[in-house]
Amino acid sequence: MAQPPSENVPVEFHKRILELRSFPYGMLGFSDTIVVSVSFGRADVTMAGYRLFVFLCSVAMMMVNCLALGIPLRAGLDVGLAVGGLFPQEVYGPVLPEAHKLESTVAGWPRAAIGRGLIDYLEHLHAHSSDATSAHVLAD
Repeated sequence: MAQPPSENVPVEFHKRILELRSFPYGMLGFSDTIVVSVSFGRADVTMAGYRLFVFLCSVAMMMVNCLALGIPLRAGLDVGLAVGGLFPQEVYGPVLPEAHKLESTVAGWPRAAIGRGLIDYLEHLHAHSSDATSAHVLAD
């Protein structure tokens, strides 16, 4: 349950923090595969950038932690269309075979390979962001 804002925290800032903390993601493991999905939905540029940043940091930490345990991982990371499946955390769409192709043919050894969709999405976020947006998030 969300805590009420402190009297020292402006209500709008508190709402934004709660929005940042609500992170729609799914994770499904089967065989030797882990599928992690993050919904960008209709998030504004700041929120979408934040979600992507958290996702990339999470993947990096998972890979480092697994490597420390003696379990090297390869990853294929891409952004694209995916829809929910019949079961919770399950997703389908053209982005899945592309991510699998990146993991199985491009990564080759313990590393994360990123796809064109992810690069295009980063360029989209950059083109639609502004210094004012960044300053607003940092100043709030």
